[in-house]
Amino acid sequence: RTRISYSLVDRNSIELPPPIYTCEEGGKVVINIKVDEYGYVTEVDYNKTSSNTDNGCLVENALEYARKARFSQGSKQIQLGTITYLFQSK
Repeated sequence: RTRISYSLVDRNSIELPPPIYTCEEGGKVVINIKVDEYGYVTEVDYNKTSSNTDNGCLVENALEYARKARFSQGSKQIQLGTITYLFQSK
């Protein structure tokens, strides 16, 4: 019950696993990502400004699943982007 979107110019998602979570709340969590030229996420960071919740359970789940994302190869060694998770409350 989570919607996922991403912003990463000229890249397609290869793997964008949906989080399985047991949190009681819902909300939007935006994760800043750094992606290498091979499409692997190398760094993740919680974007407090763009998110509408700071619920630890939601943020930790979003960070965990953002690390598992994979994108198509690109020409830049490091590319910045975001993944947005819209968690629906139970």
